[in-house]
Amino acid sequence: MGLGCAGLVLMAAPLPVVLSRDLGKALLLLSGPASWTAARVFCHRRPRPVVAVAGAVVWLLACRIPAFSASEAAQMAMTCAIGSGYTFATAAALRRTQDEALRARPLAFALLLFHAVLYAARAALAATGLDDAIAGPLVTILLVEAPLHTIGMAFILVLMTRERAELATAAGLAEARQAADARRRFLAHMSHEVRTPLNGVLGLAQVLRRDPALRADQRQHVETIEAAGRHLLSVVNDALDLAKIDSGRFDVASRPFSPAAAAAACLALVRTAAIDKRIALRLHVAAAVPPMVAGDTTRYQQVVLNLLWNAVKFTPDGGAVTLSVGFDGTLVTEVTDTGPGIPRNLLPLLFQDFARIDQVQDGSGLGLAISARLADRMGGRLSYQPARNGPGSRFQLSLPWGEAAAAPVPDPPPAPERALIILVADDVPGNRALLRMLLEAEGHTVIEARGGAEAIALAAQSRLDGILMDVRMPDLDGPEATRRIRLLPGAAGRVPVIAVSADAMAETARDCLDAGMDAVLTKPIEHDALLAALSGLMQDPATRARVAGTATRS
Repeated sequence: MGLGCAGLVLMAAPLPVVLSRDLGKALLLLSGPASWTAARVFCHRRPRPVVAVAGAVVWLLACRIPAFSASEAAQMAMTCAIGSGYTFATAAALRRTQDEALRARPLAFALLLFHAVLYAARAALAATGLDDAIAGPLVTILLVEAPLHTIGMAFILVLMTRERAELATAAGLAEARQAADARRRFLAHMSHEVRTPLNGVLGLAQVLRRDPALRADQRQHVETIEAAGRHLLSVVNDALDLAKIDSGRFDVASRPFSPAAAAAACLALVRTAAIDKRIALRLHVAAAVPPMVAGDTTRYQQVVLNLLWNAVKFTPDGGAVTLSVGFDGTLVTEVTDTGPGIPRNLLPLLFQDFARIDQVQDGSGLGLAISARLADRMGGRLSYQPARNGPGSRFQLSLPWGEAAAAPVPDPPPAPERALIILVADDVPGNRALLRMLLEAEGHTVIEARGGAEAIALAAQSRLDGILMDVRMPDLDGPEATRRIRLLPGAAGRVPVIAVSADAMAETARDCLDAGMDAVLTKPIEHDALLAALSGLMQDPATRARVAGTATRS
């Protein structure tokens, strides 16, 4: 466009120098194909070199004709005709592409058409000999229109480019959201499919482990089965946590808790594994650590536990693992071991997904990646350094959590004072049988329902203390069955309902609570979590909403 503008000005200006006219014609012959080619490239079409040089070829061939070379009017007419043709072609190239809703496209089309018509008029005037009669007004029009056209097209092309970038960004975000939603749905489905059989494996292992008639070797086999099941469950949980963090669906809470107590609880959970390997566990809490800090104790313990399990796993028999908690304006937690350390060449992979430092050891390869992301979401940082003295590793978790006032500690829910009548609604016979065994072992009475519709009928007919309701059932799902139970008159409509779900996604828990359920237990069902839920059934509605589970109604 700039070439065309300069060429048109040179041709229109009343300059005596013939070179200026020839230069103007050359610039016009170059600008037309250049604009047309740029328009095709902008519209994602292949350039056509043969067509682009056709105008110049025609001009050169015409120059071999003596009559054409001697006629200024003929040269002007052909130059403007070629320029008009390429400008029309440029407008057509922009107009034909309708795959993008660019608001500036019609403006570019209109401006190019006006410019092409002006070229054509100039060619017609030159061809008919009327050029000299209106030379003054025509020159004025050309001198004004040429720079305005160039500036206007430049501005419009900037607008079109910006619009295209915005559309591409929006399309990319929409595609990313769709991909994230598809991954979330896939993970939710796979979580459900894996947790359902795991519920039976871990549940029966818990029941068998409590059987006093088991021989020592049989108990060891049961414990091996339970450990394998828990490892598989940890892999599923790691994948879900990673998906939640990456999709931005991961919430971080802030409430007062004791760092010393949280650290001691984490150390207690790995003590058995450490004893088996004769690993010494040490806890150091600096005097500067506040009694209470404000943060997410669950996520904090998740990271610390992950680091401790790794330390115990990689530390050889007879070694030591130290958990240190300090405070220098931020909460600093270190886990140090006397293991082999991490080779320097593997350090760049340390916090990446599915990174395995030792291919012999089991694990998903997600633990450190999730821990690093959790630290970042909590506003902190997880880093690695070699141990200060001798071989080993030192992981440091720094969190910007300040001192907080102690929160009142609620009294734990008392154990049920009497045997309860519990309705178990689940379409899978094995799940009902497992819950029956766990509940009857505690002295409770169990009524079974094979689906949501049957659960509603039994809730209306029976005097129940609570319902354990599966979420996904073919005839009527748990949330809808609960909505209908809430419409029952009297005590039947107020019976506590606890969802039992193999879907660990937060959206599922919210749907259950919105439907009127009181809490959500995630499969595989833990014996202690089930007992806590049963204890909560005896409380008033305001209290039982605090029952342990993956989610509760506030």
